[in-house]
Amino acid sequence: MRHLEEVHMSYISHLNHAWRLSFVLLVHGLAPWIWTHKVRDEICDP
Repeated sequence: MRHLEEVHMSYISHLNHAWRLSFVLLVHGLAPWIWTHKVRDEICDP
């Protein structure tokens, strides 16, 4: 639970965020020309 406190997210919002990014990575893995920077932009967004 320490990680959730560090990122200031609830369990459900963190789960939703992780699943959404996982879906984006799956689509990008199958079709590399789709969402080439989406995950990076979301992770590095200040």
